[in-house]
Amino acid sequence: MRQRNTSGTSTDKRMGTIPADKMRFRPLRTLELVLLILVLWAACTFLLWRVRGPCPEAKKPADCGELARIGKPLQPAPKSLDTPTPQHNTIHVNHAHAFSNITPVYIVEEHHEVLKYWYNAADKGLIPKGGNVVLHIDGHSDGATPFEWQIIPLFRFPRTSEEITKMMQQNDVFMVAAAMTGLITRYIWVWPPWDTNDGEHPDQIDYQRMDVRAGTTYKLVNGNKVKELCACVSTGPTIKQKYCVMNNVTVDSDDESGIPIEESACTFRTSGVIEIVSERKAILLMKSGKWLTPNDNVILDIDEDYYGCEAAVLPLYNSGLAETDIRDISMWIQLFVCAQGTADEKAIDNFFHSVLESVIEFKHLCQSGVIQRDRCNESTTRATFWRQVPEMLEDLQSRIQGHFCRQNPGFIWKMVLAKLVTLTTDQLRALSQVGVCLSMSPKTHEFTPEDNMRLCDGYNRPNETMVVFHTPDVEEIDERTENMETILDGRMFSPKIVTICRSVRDGYTPKKYVKKIEGDVLRILQNSFSKVSENFILYDSDLLGGPRGWYGRH
Repeated sequence: MRQRNTSGTSTDKRMGTIPADKMRFRPLRTLELVLLILVLWAACTFLLWRVRGPCPEAKKPADCGELARIGKPLQPAPKSLDTPTPQHNTIHVNHAHAFSNITPVYIVEEHHEVLKYWYNAADKGLIPKGGNVVLHIDGHSDGATPFEWQIIPLFRFPRTSEEITKMMQQNDVFMVAAAMTGLITRYIWVWPPWDTNDGEHPDQIDYQRMDVRAGTTYKLVNGNKVKELCACVSTGPTIKQKYCVMNNVTVDSDDESGIPIEESACTFRTSGVIEIVSERKAILLMKSGKWLTPNDNVILDIDEDYYGCEAAVLPLYNSGLAETDIRDISMWIQLFVCAQGTADEKAIDNFFHSVLESVIEFKHLCQSGVIQRDRCNESTTRATFWRQVPEMLEDLQSRIQGHFCRQNPGFIWKMVLAKLVTLTTDQLRALSQVGVCLSMSPKTHEFTPEDNMRLCDGYNRPNETMVVFHTPDVEEIDERTENMETILDGRMFSPKIVTICRSVRDGYTPKKYVKKIEGDVLRILQNSFSKVSENFILYDSDLLGGPRGWYGRH
């Protein structure tokens, strides 16, 4: 959700920046071919089997199958990582040599979802279990401290998938969670030129380095000693400071600047480096040949909102919908239906779209005179749609695995319809464009099926947040792409794993440009790094709108 990136607190003092230590076998048509081709096919199969071993140690399908199933980038009907397939068509990954000649690329919806891929890669030996470098190209630092840091592994590698899930609390805290386990000890955030006033990096400073020692301390709470996180930071080269702080981020407090403490009060457990770098400076550093090298174990992490950040609610505002109407409709939808996951998310959005289309069609028939004027007033129109509620509920229930959230869903849906029939066709089309979606990824630690649907209008509003909004045009997108390709110089380094975040469900990346942005990023990766192959560009199962995306889905 990234709400806590709205604090405006400078990143250099935030506890949130503490680092730490299928293939598909084709049908056996070869039976009808000559013996030579049969032998060649058998040889290829044997070699691929040697490269991709079984995955007997996986505790859950997601532990292994998601890491290995193949999808095609931006092709018709690409496969998501969790798409059910016949057992003999699923190839699993076992050892590091499985990826010795390729760099897998994973595309996720919300940024904290990258953690399962990072730790799975470490489990398989693709990257070390500690001491990695994250090159984070993003419109936001994602460097906040988890509210519930006590439930995640501290200064050790997670032992179970459940522990990793506990780390996936929110999309701006995953980086600190990973640092707290020691997976990363060098964190490089490259920020875009349009992001000049969000408080997460020093104004007009192209490069800032922080050397951090982190550990734990104790504070008194009602007379009792309670463990808390702490860190000591030395900054440079432009802004030179030394300070030590104790974490002060809790469910009830969002003070990310921390509480000053003496250095002696912090028991250090790990250390690392943070680099906050402008795009311009990143280009110069990469050209120097000394910034990143082939010897670095690099996790390349790209957020598509690096290209721009647009308030998802704008289509609703532009149609003339008031904020009170938007919140009312979103509230009724939240109370109406409970989704089990992204399959339900898509089905509920399609249902909502079909109802909106019915209301729009009715209004058109009224305006054209096909329906008599006395049947087109607000009360009669409302009654007409209310009579269809039982049929609508039956239709929706047949589409989803979830359930209605309340005992009287008919009453709740009538409230939605009562509001919809009062809106203009432009407002109804805007609602259809924005759609309805889950409030968070089903992989998020606190996700439950209850009350999790809402209008897909994001979490930030213009003039009500410190988040910097910027809508690029195609020319600017091309410029960002050109500069990113310069930064990602395959002659200087080669990432071990790449993760890409769409950031659409939470309302950041401009929806209408996602396909172009993602296509540009994938092209850069394939042009820059010889080990990136389109056959190993893999789509997470919980992408909003699936691999094809959300915009233009209807």
